[in-house]
Amino acid sequence: MALLAASNISEFITLTGVSEHTYSVWAKCGKSLFGTDRDITLCAVCIPPENRGDRSETENMFARLGDEIHQALTDSPHLIVCEDFNAHIGVLDEISDTNLDVLTAHPQLV
Repeated sequence: MALLAASNISEFITLTGVSEHTYSVWAKCGKSLFGTDRDITLCAVCIPPENRGDRSETENMFARLGDEIHQALTDSPHLIVCEDFNAHIGVLDEISDTNLDVLTAHPQLV
């Protein structure tokens, strides 16, 4: 898992942790970048299918991720989780423009 930041915003990003249990990278994004009242917690997650194991292991992994997210929310109410859970639902496209307005308003996210 990697967390990449453009050079013009890298000064706002601080790596805060890596979780081997949930295949996640955690970082803080300075509040001044988005004009929020508190810093924003970023979490990048990728749980590869080959590492999911049996159902019990998978449930434990997602429970741990839930615990990590809950802990992050005690530090700041602003949380962005970027994920790739390798899930496919039905026959719908995996690409959506549902949040296009957010990306347009905050081009630093692209």
